[in-house]
Amino acid sequence: MQSKKLWRILLLALLVVTISAAAVFATVKETKTCMGVSILSQQKLSEYTGCTQQDFSNMFFHNGQMAAVDINSCTIYISQNIDSGTHYNQLVGALKFANPNYKLYFAPDEYFNKLDAAVKESHPFKLIVTWGESVYSEYYVVFTNLPLVRITGDVSYVNAENREVFSGDICVWTPADPATSSYTVKTSLAEWHVRGDSQKAMPKKPYKLALKKANGSNNSLDFAGLGSDDDWILNSMSLEDLNFRDKLVMDVWNQMCADTPYNYKMDSGEYVEVINNGVYSGLYLLQRRIDEKYLSTGSSDIVLKGRKEFADPNNPIYYTVVGDVAKQPLATEIMDQYDLAANYDKIVLENWIDVNLFVNWGYMSDNVRKHNMYYVLEDAQQDLKIRLILWDTDMTFGLDWGNNRYVYNLWIMDHLQYNRPEYEKLKEIYPDLDSRLAERWSELRQNVLSNDNILQYVQSYQQLFENSGAYSRDMAKWGQYHEGQDTIEAFYQFIEKRMEFLDNVYGI
Repeated sequence: MQSKKLWRILLLALLVVTISAAAVFATVKETKTCMGVSILSQQKLSEYTGCTQQDFSNMFFHNGQMAAVDINSCTIYISQNIDSGTHYNQLVGALKFANPNYKLYFAPDEYFNKLDAAVKESHPFKLIVTWGESVYSEYYVVFTNLPLVRITGDVSYVNAENREVFSGDICVWTPADPATSSYTVKTSLAEWHVRGDSQKAMPKKPYKLALKKANGSNNSLDFAGLGSDDDWILNSMSLEDLNFRDKLVMDVWNQMCADTPYNYKMDSGEYVEVINNGVYSGLYLLQRRIDEKYLSTGSSDIVLKGRKEFADPNNPIYYTVVGDVAKQPLATEIMDQYDLAANYDKIVLENWIDVNLFVNWGYMSDNVRKHNMYYVLEDAQQDLKIRLILWDTDMTFGLDWGNNRYVYNLWIMDHLQYNRPEYEKLKEIYPDLDSRLAERWSELRQNVLSNDNILQYVQSYQQLFENSGAYSRDMAKWGQYHEGQDTIEAFYQFIEKRMEFLDNVYGI
């Protein structure tokens, strides 16, 4: 009897353990979390009734860094690599609150099961910050597929160009970093100021950034797989509505450079979204700056940047050295302030032909003279060679200056040829210049400058904008500059007509 009783007790205990384990398993199974934050049930959500909105913008952390929060809309922007197969429990990096006595919960939302649609539609996921039994504040989380840049700082001084310089820090979240094939979060101290001439007057500002270490020295980091550097640009693309002109010219030119050893590559860039001092600032192009390091020039080479024709008359230097300023006197002598003086024959002709064809292709009104161009004077003191590099190419493909503002001008697509000013001098040196231009144009039209290649690039940008939701967010923030004229249909028309026009000019 005693043995039977013992067995009953053991069986009962086993049953209790089994039921308890099943209950625990069921509880775990029912608990839904996203980035370490529990997703409430509708029933549990209804218990929170005392909303008291507070500013917690500097209290949220994602992946160990203070999150990118827009204080105006109480929205936290999170960068993730999301596609149609992404599950909410696969998102990278914990979302945490600085004070452990406060708890975070996501409200129930059907979009957790269709994250790719949430990204495209900028769908806001409600985030509840709780303290006590029922008191809470509401924030929102918006996911993007693009790298995310947060800059935070204050004005620390005014530089020699009378620009306010901010000092603070930068954080860049990259969900699929090409340099590592993984999610990366990179931070640095930084200084930045508004850059440019035309765009600096626009509401959406462009910025030049310098990365710094704690001791004030330069700090080089690789952002978004663009290479390691301490000098960066946030290009606002504010003079156009399509947001891909600079990117298109960079990508097409650099594709061509892979097969042309006589050309230097342009700067490169990747799309990002920016939170600037707690304000969502929209879609930007993060770019490296062209300098000696980027170009890997030799010690006897000189890198120059052309200044505008209406530069300060008290400063007669129209081509300024990038890098070692001790090289400025020799550079000025070679360039002779306004032009290439007696050195036209030192221009690498194959390079000039490609640059000239690109200027014509896009009707690049800002790149036809000395400004918005870089020049490399190779082996300046011995066997001088001069190469040109396009730069700052937003005023292209129909954008023009008219009626005291930038306008979209379709007339130029099939009326005007746009040779650079060296054309006439070079034609004297090379009587067959026109035939060389025509031959090279014919080559480029078979591959790099084929209509199909151009449209593939444009379609890839359009797809990126759609999948990330970034273009719609940018338009909601800043609106259209060209009042509906700078459309994708108008761009396609420009490309088709411009190609027909130049095919005729070059005898194809």
